[in-house]
Amino acid sequence: AARCSMRSRRAPLSLVLTRCASPLEGTPPAAKSVRFNAVSFADARRGWAVGSEGAIYRTVNGGRSWLPQTSGVTADLLDVKFLDAAEGWAVGAEGTLLHTSDGGRHWTSEPSATPHALERIFFTDRSHGWAVGFGGTIISYGTSNGAEAPSLRR
Repeated sequence: AARCSMRSRRAPLSLVLTRCASPLEGTPPAAKSVRFNAVSFADARRGWAVGSEGAIYRTVNGGRSWLPQTSGVTADLLDVKFLDAAEGWAVGAEGTLLHTSDGGRHWTSEPSATPHALERIFFTDRSHGWAVGFGGTIISYGTSNGAEAPSLRR
């Protein structure tokens, strides 16, 4: 079994992954060529990592093993945020904006109204969030009455 050493528990994900001598046990060989950019955990066991060429990987055992999910895009994904074990968002190059409401079994591409890369996404709660990126892009998230489906708007 491959072991990863971590000097600091606060090390960024990229540092943790580069300290692995080989892929984590149970990680598919295709993950070897993915450049991971962000990770989000809904709890101690369930998490998602996103990266180059639309890669999304999910763990259900605290990161001991990771399995790929289908994003439906080829753009680099730069950030991911899960609000709970079911609802998550991912952002990336070319204004890519993805949403899932079933833990990543199905990812839906949402319109972002920008051609610029979206680099980060943040939520204060289920009804308030923002995505930011190149070109001074700031996209706000919200629902007008709680009954509508959530959407990001510029």
